[in-house]
Amino acid sequence: MERGKTEAEKIAQSAGDTGASGQPGGSRTVTVTRVLDGDTVEIQPAIDGKSDLRLIGVDAPETDSSQPLSAQATNFTSRELEGKQVRLTLGKEMVDPYGRLLGNVSAPGRERLHAELLLELGLSQDLFYEPNTADRPLFESIQQQARSRGVGIWGLSGPQQCALTDRGNGVGAGSPGC
Repeated sequence: MERGKTEAEKIAQSAGDTGASGQPGGSRTVTVTRVLDGDTVEIQPAIDGKSDLRLIGVDAPETDSSQPLSAQATNFTSRELEGKQVRLTLGKEMVDPYGRLLGNVSAPGRERLHAELLLELGLSQDLFYEPNTADRPLFESIQQQARSRGVGIWGLSGPQQCALTDRGNGVGAGSPGC
């Protein structure tokens, strides 16, 4: 890493993009080449050698643990994003501990973030880590509306909800009633 530069600044510099404030994390166009699960995709071109992108603010059911609605979340993300050019905005913290980029995308012709659609359909629950919390109020509101409507994970039976990951939203192993 260049002396005095954070990893986020280095990635932004290598991508040749900064936000309106001159800080890293501005928008750019990338192509989603593969969907790994409901909230993780591969993009091209890679940014600083990284092509895996984890969506900020959501946690879709895990495919490797056979959680309920995992296939639906993955299939929805595939239909919406795979093979398409999308607008990518990287987070303030641009890389997670697993080496994946952190950001959000909007599909062509959509003003809303893909993460918003996942929440609206109940195909994910909200999940935030500092400093990537700018969308928290919006995402919590969308999730509450989905929960009120009983869609997706919010319409599952108690035992099915207990099979999900506990993210502090009242579902998942370890939450009350599980």
